[in-house]
Amino acid sequence: MASTETQPTSIKENEPIHAGLLRDETLFLREIFGYADTRENGRGLSLSGSVSKLPTSSVRDLLLVAIDIDTKEGYHQIVSNQQFHVGVSLFDFRSMEPSGTIVQAGNEPPDSVIKSLQFLIGDSRYCRRAAVKFLFGQSELILISELKLRLERIVYGRDVVLVGHGAEQDLMVLKNLGIDLHPVSVVDTVKAAQHPLGLHYRYSLEKLLQTLGIPFINLHAAGNDAHFALRALLMIVVKDAENQPGTSIITTLTRILKSIALSPRPLSRQELLTPPQEAARRQEKPKAKQKSGSRKDRWLKRHAKSERKAAQRLAGKNQAIDLDRSPSESPNEPPNESPENDAVSVGWLFEGY
Repeated sequence: MASTETQPTSIKENEPIHAGLLRDETLFLREIFGYADTRENGRGLSLSGSVSKLPTSSVRDLLLVAIDIDTKEGYHQIVSNQQFHVGVSLFDFRSMEPSGTIVQAGNEPPDSVIKSLQFLIGDSRYCRRAAVKFLFGQSELILISELKLRLERIVYGRDVVLVGHGAEQDLMVLKNLGIDLHPVSVVDTVKAAQHPLGLHYRYSLEKLLQTLGIPFINLHAAGNDAHFALRALLMIVVKDAENQPGTSIITTLTRILKSIALSPRPLSRQELLTPPQEAARRQEKPKAKQKSGSRKDRWLKRHAKSERKAAQRLAGKNQAIDLDRSPSESPNEPPNESPENDAVSVGWLFEGY
């Protein structure tokens, strides 16, 4: 007879079977950044021949274009006078030199390598609020008919990889507007993060940024969402590359991408305005405490103020009030306004204070 003794169950047996699934998005990132041989997995995406490598680099000659589209009227169809804010962020592989440094004009910070734009279609409060929240420059108000031309000019002459977080709805809007940027591929950070981070469910953009340690603020403005989704993609590459056999190429690549993805974010408008106000509030606070007196004094003042207001309200009806007199006493009898009585009536509240 076979033994009926149960064997201990491992933690891994309880994990969903799709936890950390290696998706095509991750293999594609390995191929375009050149830090792993995707043929080892038997699922090479055969970019070779269609997109060339940079002359003396392992990366491909590509332009990453992150797009985020926010609208209140839905994504399935375009309605009259629909309000949008559209975010576009760009990372050009040509900005990475073979030595691993960033090609920059002057001494720009690393995050300036990601160029971010925000277009507003409509002048509603919904769009103006997004303009205030945008961290990376001034938003531009355009007509919906102009969006196609603007996007086509941005990517003109380049092989493009579209990037999005939960990109289905954004792609739907582009299709409904007749906009086709002819991307080499579309990379959804939701799927690309699954294997490098060992995930078994969809992370929101906020949760993904927190997990990757990327500083962020003011999500749900399309320009910011596109920018931070692109930073998230770069950190996903870093996490995946760090699990590959170490070489000098991988070390240099991860150092570059990490410096960009984790670079400090700009301050929001609210943060820029807060410090002086906070300093003023802190200066006024001790003065208020000095003038306030004891707890008992403050209570007596509030009590006296309440009595005065009650008397004023009843005075309009030619009625007198005495809060210490029973209702059966004559209303024409003058009230006892002795402050000593007030102190005695409430003093028990503060015994031992």
